[in-house]
Amino acid sequence: MALIVVIWVMTFFSIILSAFAFSMRTEVAAAKSFKEEAEAAALAEAGVARAMVELVNTRRPAESTPSSVPWYTSGEVPLGRGVYQVVVTEEESRIPLNQAPAEVLDRLLQGIGVADPSLRDTLVDSILDWRDPDDLHHLHGAETDYYQSLPHPFHPRNGDFQYLEELLLVKGMTREIFYGNVADKARLADLLAKGPEERDFLPGEFLGIAGFLTVDGSSRVNIHTAGLDVLVALGVPAPEVKAILESRRGGLFQGQFPASVQGIQLTTRSTTYRVESTGRLPESSLPYRITAVLRIEPAPKGARIRVVSWKEGSES
Repeated sequence: MALIVVIWVMTFFSIILSAFAFSMRTEVAAAKSFKEEAEAAALAEAGVARAMVELVNTRRPAESTPSSVPWYTSGEVPLGRGVYQVVVTEEESRIPLNQAPAEVLDRLLQGIGVADPSLRDTLVDSILDWRDPDDLHHLHGAETDYYQSLPHPFHPRNGDFQYLEELLLVKGMTREIFYGNVADKARLADLLAKGPEERDFLPGEFLGIAGFLTVDGSSRVNIHTAGLDVLVALGVPAPEVKAILESRRGGLFQGQFPASVQGIQLTTRSTTYRVESTGRLPESSLPYRITAVLRIEPAPKGARIRVVSWKEGSES
């Protein structure tokens, strides 16, 4: 009996010690992960600070030669025991979602691979219904009655989009259309190198509409930095699109252009910039990303930067 009792006591203590050791290993791993995430976040914040300095000190004036998007790329910059990387693009090179009329949205959807006219009609009308203040839906759109009939009902905003991700709630929108689903980098580069009307999309292949829209810009489009997809979606005639793109190789576009197209104002200078900063440690597989939209405003002593939006978190 004494031997049996001793065996049971030893077994009990073995189980307790094993559980304690497992708990300690878990806590040590969690603490290490938290520490690495904090370091990566600090690296990403350093990248944003670097971008702010570049924007204030070296932001190109209106008369200087424009550079292609992205406007500024830092490459991997070592700092401490990690690195950060910053990419700055101009928010005015994108189409303002809250001002875009139906024709612009339709052309943009077609350019990113939405070939089905009925799906484009649904998306465009649903976007218009989401923005307007009433509950009267367009022919192919959706209002409160539709969204309330879903398994997880909700109300449409009936106002301007506050976040670009709200598009994922709109009737007909999918993650593939919103983010794009071309995983092969060579294939993606080939599609982007072609004009929207020349792309040979495979069935179910999309570029992603999120890269061409903004809700944080100044509601204008910069004629100097807008990409091919944006110019085509705005309805700029093909000869003028060609002239704009060709003239950029040697400097600013010198041709004449209207003050607005399709109700969207055009400009020659950007004031709002998207900063994407990534911090990474060598031994960590999860980088930390900060996406900040910054607006440069005049100040008594030069210029000041206002943060329009800020998103951050570890990348999975």
